[in-house]
Amino acid sequence: MSDYQCDICKKYKAVDLSKIKIGDDVKFTVKVSTSRSIRLTSKSGTVVARDENALMVRARKSIYNIDLSEVTPEGAPNNLTYALFGTCECEGENT
Repeated sequence: MSDYQCDICKKYKAVDLSKIKIGDDVKFTVKVSTSRSIRLTSKSGTVVARDENALMVRARKSIYNIDLSEVTPEGAPNNLTYALFGTCECEGENT
């Protein structure tokens, strides 16, 4: 993840999701809800098809249809990391 960390502000750089293509490994979260609870599970998979704003990802024996905004490339920070540590806005400029 250090490739995504800004040297100046130490926050994490935003990931360009438009560069995700077929064959790339990605991570995503699956939400399973019951009448009493909600369970979030982190999954890893490979992109097998891509539409403009949606991906089909194979994770083990299942295929998931996922919105592009809900995935992160393998090794990149996820949404929780951005929420905890912030997103770089200086883009490497000396401020």
